[in-house]
Amino acid sequence: MVVLDDIRGLEVTVQVNGTAAKEYDNPDRNEIPELTHDDFHLAVRGQALPHVVKYIEAKPGERFEVHVQRTPHFQRIGVNLFYRVEVDGCSDNMCWSDHSSSATENWTNTVSYLLSIMETGTERHHFKFANLDVGEVENLKQAELKNQTEKTKKWGKIVVRVYHAAGQEQQEWAISKVATNKGHGRISEKAVKGKALDAVTEFDSTPSSRPKIEYRSLYSDPQKRPFAMFEFRYRTKRGLVREGIIPRTPSPTLEDEIHDMPDDEVRRLARELLARERKKSETPAVKEENRRGIKREIDLTDEDPFAADVPPYKTQRRADGALEIDLTDLD
Repeated sequence: MVVLDDIRGLEVTVQVNGTAAKEYDNPDRNEIPELTHDDFHLAVRGQALPHVVKYIEAKPGERFEVHVQRTPHFQRIGVNLFYRVEVDGCSDNMCWSDHSSSATENWTNTVSYLLSIMETGTERHHFKFANLDVGEVENLKQAELKNQTEKTKKWGKIVVRVYHAAGQEQQEWAISKVATNKGHGRISEKAVKGKALDAVTEFDSTPSSRPKIEYRSLYSDPQKRPFAMFEFRYRTKRGLVREGIIPRTPSPTLEDEIHDMPDDEVRRLARELLARERKKSETPAVKEENRRGIKREIDLTDEDPFAADVPPYKTQRRADGALEIDLTDLD
């Protein structure tokens, strides 16, 4: 659940299979924001920048939705509020408005798709996480690399902008086709510039009936600026680790493995280990035979069997004291 300290009573979450995704703080505290106070419709000029960034885990193949809740603590400026959803840079003309007549009650709304309205029919593009193939791309032209770099700046992001509304008016549905991302293909490592971007949103498109009436919300701010912005950056679990969002999972120890085992499995392993130990203790020790099958004998004589074969010789001391060796008896 993402909230802003200076804006009470407004909560936004991303839900996967009906469960709120776990949120992680942005580790880059020195990240330079692209937005300024002039980009927002603020009641108090000096308040903190109403833009919050959280990281969540993307689970490829799973659908997700955006959940917004307004509680009685929210201070309205104007009649009510409405919000728009942008996923990977894709958006539609839908304004999701708080039509609650009572500000003392909770109001909740969930968005799980973008809507295309065409002359040939209407389609809902449901949100679904998918893997992104990032790697080396051979013979990539500079123009294509630039195009990939610009597109990937918006990928891996779910952005919710919330506005104050001065009211609403009825109008005819306008033709609007959502330019959804399809068939991403392989993206060059150079395009993501070292980021751990490894997931995108695929849109499961299904036919839908066109709503009969459209109500267009009127902006309280003449410049049509939001008063709050919630940004969710999503990565796979591996991507969150690579980007330093979550720590690496240590290898499980023997104690961890035993702790996670069912009691029956622990008892079974204990019985097997005890049986092996008993069998080992009951088996008599067997003298190890010489591997080569050769019987060795110990020679207790004084002769050294490894001594060199030295020929016999005679020695005598001469009158001058020098030692003389006589080899005349040798063959």
